[in-house]
Amino acid sequence: MSDTERVKDFIRRSFGDIRSSRDVAREFNISVETLRKDFVRIEQKRLSLFISETRIDFMKSLLKETTQHCNSICLAAGFSREEVGERSFKKMTGMTMKQYRELICHERSDVGPKVAGGQHSTNVVHGDDDIDQSG
Repeated sequence: MSDTERVKDFIRRSFGDIRSSRDVAREFNISVETLRKDFVRIEQKRLSLFISETRIDFMKSLLKETTQHCNSICLAAGFSREEVGERSFKKMTGMTMKQYRELICHERSDVGPKVAGGQHSTNVVHGDDDIDQSG
C-alpha cells in the first residue's frame, strides 16, 4: 500500500476525530507541508478536500440510512458545530441536508412498477409461482 493510500485509509477510518491536516501529519510523523504537497501531487486533489468529501459521503449515508437529526450527523462526521457541517454539506452537494434526505426518501417511494395514472402497482408476479404445474 502506498503512503498516499495509507493516508486515505487513515482518513476514512478516523475522519470523525481529525480536526485538521496537522492531525493526519502527526499520525504519519511528517510535516503538514510535505503531506499536503505529496497528496496533491499524487491525488490531484487537496488533502482538505479529500477529508471534506469523506465526511460528506458519511453524512449522506447517515441521511439515507437513519433518522438521526442533522446536528448529531454533523458532530459524528467530525464537524465542531452543526452550522459548519451544514454549510460544508450544502457547498459540496448544492442542497441542504434536509433537502437531500427528502430527495432520497422521495426516490425510495418512487421505486416499483407503475400502472396507468402513475400509481405504483401493488401486484407482484412471482415468476413460476403463477403457473399451474399440476400437469
